[in-house]
Amino acid sequence: AILVLLFCTNFLKSNQNAVKWKDPEWLAWLCTAAYLIHNLEEYGVDIFGNLYAFPDCFQSIMAGSAAAMPDAFFMAINIPAFWVTFPLIAVYSKKHPWASPVLAAGLFTNAVSHTIPFLVGVGYTPGAFTAIVLFYPISIWAGVALFGKGKLPYRWMAVCIMVFLVGYAVLLGSAKLYISG
Repeated sequence: AILVLLFCTNFLKSNQNAVKWKDPEWLAWLCTAAYLIHNLEEYGVDIFGNLYAFPDCFQSIMAGSAAAMPDAFFMAINIPAFWVTFPLIAVYSKKHPWASPVLAAGLFTNAVSHTIPFLVGVGYTPGAFTAIVLFYPISIWAGVALFGKGKLPYRWMAVCIMVFLVGYAVLLGSAKLYISG
């Protein structure tokens, strides 16, 4: 439904006279849609046809072997963080355009987290395809469209990325504590 509203209507634009690809609210909803698609690769079917593959992959990377983390751990993160918070921030971005890059920073930092396993020899992790194909282009474009002269200051980009880096540190730290405890 979000994709139809994004690409077939102007409903998700804050400025009806602006080009969609430069509108903060539209970009926020694009980030939201991209993340929901990404979650389908992680928790639905990955590119190799594996079902619900991300939890085992994540646990294997964190513990060296698949540990017994409950499914509730992953659901407790994804439902509030991406299926609730991302859409709420997208709604908020209608009146507060500085909120939109927060979502783009989330895409970018997640794309980096899926790229690192390729660089260190682990290889594909469920979610890497959408992270590389969707997240990098969307987040980089959002940076171009939203920051610079007459737009948001670049320091806000750094703040947005730092928010997600701290979030990832908390997530990884809590997972490591759970696995080792």
